[in-house]
Amino acid sequence: MGSSEDDEVLKILASVRIHKSIDDSQLRYLAQQEEKGYSERVIREVLNIIFELGRRSLSESVKLTLVKCCLNPSCDMSIQTLLNILANLGPTQNRAHGIKEIPSKKVSVELQVEVLSQIMKNLDFFVPTIQKYVSILLPILRKLLSYEFLRLYISSLLKFIFLQNPAAVGFCRNWKKPESLHFTRKWDYNLIKDLQIKFPTDPNLRELVEVIDAITNPNPPPFTLYTSVIETKTGVSCLRSLEENSKRRKIGPASKCNVTRNSGDVAISIGLPSGHQETLVKHMFAVQLCANKLNLVEVDNYFKITSFQDKDFCDHWIVRVLWCYRHFNKKDFFISSINEFVLNSNEDKDWPQLFHHRVNFIRLIKTNVSEMRSMIINDKKKLQTYHLQDPHLYSRLCEKYIMEFLSLFDVDFPGSFEFLEEITLILLDLSQFCPRIRSIMVRKILLLYKRLRVTDKSFYANLTLPRSVVYLMLLHGDLNLLDGICFHIAEEKRLHYTDDKLRRIQNSFTMDIVNMIWRGRFLSFDGRRDSSHKALFFNSCLLPKIRNSCLASIGIGDVGSILMSPVFVFIATKSVRRLEDQHNLDARIEGPLTEENIAFMQTDDRTQWLQLSRESIKLEVLRTLDSKGFTGVCDMLFKSLKSLSGARGRE
Repeated sequence: MGSSEDDEVLKILASVRIHKSIDDSQLRYLAQQEEKGYSERVIREVLNIIFELGRRSLSESVKLTLVKCCLNPSCDMSIQTLLNILANLGPTQNRAHGIKEIPSKKVSVELQVEVLSQIMKNLDFFVPTIQKYVSILLPILRKLLSYEFLRLYISSLLKFIFLQNPAAVGFCRNWKKPESLHFTRKWDYNLIKDLQIKFPTDPNLRELVEVIDAITNPNPPPFTLYTSVIETKTGVSCLRSLEENSKRRKIGPASKCNVTRNSGDVAISIGLPSGHQETLVKHMFAVQLCANKLNLVEVDNYFKITSFQDKDFCDHWIVRVLWCYRHFNKKDFFISSINEFVLNSNEDKDWPQLFHHRVNFIRLIKTNVSEMRSMIINDKKKLQTYHLQDPHLYSRLCEKYIMEFLSLFDVDFPGSFEFLEEITLILLDLSQFCPRIRSIMVRKILLLYKRLRVTDKSFYANLTLPRSVVYLMLLHGDLNLLDGICFHIAEEKRLHYTDDKLRRIQNSFTMDIVNMIWRGRFLSFDGRRDSSHKALFFNSCLLPKIRNSCLASIGIGDVGSILMSPVFVFIATKSVRRLEDQHNLDARIEGPLTEENIAFMQTDDRTQWLQLSRESIKLEVLRTLDSKGFTGVCDMLFKSLKSLSGARGRE
């Protein structure tokens, strides 16, 4: 940008600052100038506006608009600008000084993350400064690594420094004492490693430690950061790809040759299954995707020349990197070669071998509902044949298959209640080959259903949660699952059902839960059409057989009850023992808490026991559940039963 264009942009920024808003004409002008980029003079003014706090500061939405439109440099940024950005990153909570609360001096987390995102997109313009002042930046970045919300971008910057300048890992010079050296591996690396130990599941910290370990190896391979994907005999070579940002530079692209080595002398295979080369290229590939130095078309071309049937490749890190990338680019993510491989592998003779590899790529597909349904049905038919040949292997593969599908819905869910119901029934049917996965699966399906409810923002419902999911969670034997489904059904009671049949199904869910947990009427059935007593929708012919198969010591009605069920028995026993201790009783009730046992203890002249009815004991257990955070069960019972109205929290 020339000085006249700078002046015009600065006038717009001054107007925005005064009026605390940005109009459409100003936004259009900034959008036009965005392609050319802005000088450092403009960038500094934008940063001053963004990081300003107090009564004169702009609203969050206006600041975010300025970040997206104006943080696009046209020249290399100075160390002062970079330090200004880093100095304004950090925790946003208020501080207490004595009795006075001091407001935060940092902008919001969302704004900080967006600023760092723009830096990564325009990393070329910060490269010379980062390389020149690496000894100053390393301690600052290492400190910022402690904040989880910044960790993705800060770790990428640190990996860039270590990959571009391996000597930075070896030592940093103390500028006050030039003769002394501080080894990064001994100081910063140990601090990074400590963070990684505290947060072992954080992939950013784990990958950063791997990069440092690989570079500090005595014989590290050569590498370059800026890469694009092309074919070689061993896999993929890494070459420079800097054309996009060079269009905004005032200097020619030839002047960037000092940033990387000569690309003709560098070739790194990512086809090798292990070793330090893989680790290095893995992180170079990840940084490039996040920094928009590599587009998905190039990745797609790479997949087209690679054999999907190579086990080492299918288990490759590239799948994990692309999955992480997809979380931040949900709408634009599409790789046609992966779709073709996963969705269209239907040949009988090759299916067993392909199925081993396809499960790794399911989370990367982007397709419509009909293709997804067709694929699952086809794979289910094949599994019915091959599962008998090797049950252990295909059970494990089927578990992964289902989990990959559920992971896919985190980023690419069709957003349809009808699709959710249909896919739920198909996946539950598929889980016959891997029953252990069912509890995890129904949890995930319930979360997806809740997400749709939040998105719908309506008090009208045209679909209920599938009965198979409700009753699987109800009868699984896991208190957390039971509490989760109770909470959901209690929440759904506030909705208005457009179909009378759906309303009756929802009422039957409530009745089944209340009958099982509280009333001692498990599998209560009434054949009338308008009755809510449907006995879990079992076939009425099966009910007599089920009732006759129950143990004589415990009636069918008490199955699942709050005093008799294995789900509640531990908490129920502790509650009863606590009541006995509070009343200083020597006698302890033995056996199940049936009406007969309680009546026997209370009428036995040789013992003195609690003079409480069985209903009162059940209420004490329910209050204990409430105090322990099982609000789903308690919401369902306290809000559904008139006999418990007003009893919650009352001693």
